[in-house]
Amino acid sequence: MNAWRDANNLKNVKVLPDGNGLFAKEMGLLTDMSVVGFNMRSKRYAMIVDNGTVTKMFIEPDSSAADPDPYSETTPDNVLESLIGE
Repeated sequence: MNAWRDANNLKNVKVLPDGNGLFAKEMGLLTDMSVVGFNMRSKRYAMIVDNGTVTKMFIEPDSSAADPDPYSETTPDNVLESLIGE
């Protein structure tokens, strides 16, 4: 994740890897991605955290055969729109 952060020149974003999925499991965000050849993986999500408190969550729906990798809730536009509105 740090390489992705650096390659995208992100300065004010903290990336937090969850390599073993423990955080995702505790948050109830693990999903079965076997439909695309993976096993249990973290759902795609974004969150706004203010001084250590999660103030907004954006969580993609579960994957399915029709849409194995949904991407609509966690778009940068959705997150930015929410930040601008706060």
